[in-house]
Amino acid sequence: MILFSAMSVLIWIMGARAIQNSRSGAFLSIMVMSTFLKLMGSFVFVFAYVKIWEPDDKLFAIPFMIYYLAFTVAETHVLMTQARKSKIT
Repeated sequence: MILFSAMSVLIWIMGARAIQNSRSGAFLSIMVMSTFLKLMGSFVFVFAYVKIWEPDDKLFAIPFMIYYLAFTVAETHVLMTQARKSKIT
């Protein structure tokens, strides 16, 4: 959860900078990159967890994926709100 929180703050900062960038596709690039990196990071984390601790119950990944989904939805909402506000001003 700390990993997702730190990544969300970093992506929010990058999104704010991308909105002010003159390059029109910068914001979209940030969103796509953040989603891809979080997804790959999540797979690596789950894979490492399985290899290191060898859990008996494979359902351990369900709460992790719920956190991933919740943070992704919240992050997308915040970034889209951020983008809309910048278009208005």
